[in-house]
Amino acid sequence: PDFIERFADEAKIVAGFRHNNIVTVFASGETDEQRFIAMEYIGGGTLTERLEHGPLPKTEAMRIARAIAGALDYSHARGIVHRDLKPGNILFTDDGTPVLSDFGIAKSTETMSNRTMTGAVIGSPRYMAPEQMLGRRVTSSADVYALGLVLFEMLVGTVPPADVAIVKTPKDAEALGELLPKGCDDIVEILTGCLRDQPDERPTAAEVASRLSAMLEPKATGSKRGWFAIAAGFLVLAAALVYTQFTAARHQLEFAVSPMAASLYLDGQLLPGKRAEVADGAHQLLVVDPAHIGRAVAFHADDDAAIRVELDRLTLPSFEEFSEFNRRFRDDAPLEDVAPEAVTYEPFQKLLTLRSHQRRGDTARLDQLVAELNALAAVGDPASQVILFVANFDQVIAGDHFSGLIQQASNSGYALATFYQALHYHWAKSEADAFNEAAVQVYRGLMALAVEQGLSFANAYVAQADELLAG
Repeated sequence: PDFIERFADEAKIVAGFRHNNIVTVFASGETDEQRFIAMEYIGGGTLTERLEHGPLPKTEAMRIARAIAGALDYSHARGIVHRDLKPGNILFTDDGTPVLSDFGIAKSTETMSNRTMTGAVIGSPRYMAPEQMLGRRVTSSADVYALGLVLFEMLVGTVPPADVAIVKTPKDAEALGELLPKGCDDIVEILTGCLRDQPDERPTAAEVASRLSAMLEPKATGSKRGWFAIAAGFLVLAAALVYTQFTAARHQLEFAVSPMAASLYLDGQLLPGKRAEVADGAHQLLVVDPAHIGRAVAFHADDDAAIRVELDRLTLPSFEEFSEFNRRFRDDAPLEDVAPEAVTYEPFQKLLTLRSHQRRGDTARLDQLVAELNALAAVGDPASQVILFVANFDQVIAGDHFSGLIQQASNSGYALATFYQALHYHWAKSEADAFNEAAVQVYRGLMALAVEQGLSFANAYVAQADELLAG
């Protein structure tokens, strides 16, 4: 009975999640006394399977850890502690995106606080935090400890020995660092922070994600020919930096956003809170939430200020809105018909804006809007991901990475993304003269999923597929 209750809890927990790096639950229930959870299919294997071939390159390990830290931050912000983070619960999509799965023993800090009695030890012992192993109160810090073990294992090939897996002193941190491969000195601080003995001394998942993002930012490089010029200018640059450090104005900014659970990215870096100190000059704020339309806000910092951003809820278009958009978005539509203000659905407005800039040859404004959409899509905004995919498919913009974006948007639960994914699949199979019965089944499944996600007019496409299968 306890297992059945936990099984049902997993469905309830994850069904409400919409995050690119967390498995999507579509349905749950019971039939013929058999309980089930229907999740998205993730076909790229597990981290356990990847580690069977040895340690991962440092950059790859950091990228996976950053993604999972982001997933944990999303879960923790909603009051859920995973409690069983391990390589076997980290899956990969076909394009390599890491996805956190198996919330079967997760614990809500609000609604499920009485599920596990004090003293109960639940989880995978190899990846348990010290307090979890002792049956003490488990908080989100336990997930951060497990994340540190997983990151270590990705770099080394195995978890650290028990006598160095818990960091209490600087000597412990030094011993842990000695086990890492060459070139990993810069990651020791993150690892030792995650593996601290005391839960309140560990960083949050958001802080881990932010630190890894900062380390993964591309750094400027130069050819050997340019090193002399760099050396010659170094003293001037250093002097300028010192001068700027002591003279540039700093401003305290406070961000008031709706919904409160939205994620904030200031100049590309995830903010752990709703406040930041910035220097004079131009800045960009990205505000994203899976259930809302993301916003890219450009501002100039010249004083302490409160910046307010309110996101509109991400709704779904009617069939009439979809049909009107298609009529205007066609490449051969009269230019006067390519009018963003003629439609009310915001993603369609932005697509028509892109088409208008393209048709008028306004490359500067086209590039600016694409840059904003790319920035939002990169941090998980499903509306921007769909806009870029459709614009690329209809040859409004160039690129080769948008098929992965439509999958991410579909995983987030955005029905229009699943709908366009189905249309693209139909087109690709038809172009290859391979729209056979098996392909129709896949197409029908995608359309049926779009219906389940809320796009009612996709029902007509499901019926069309049923007719093909019946014929």
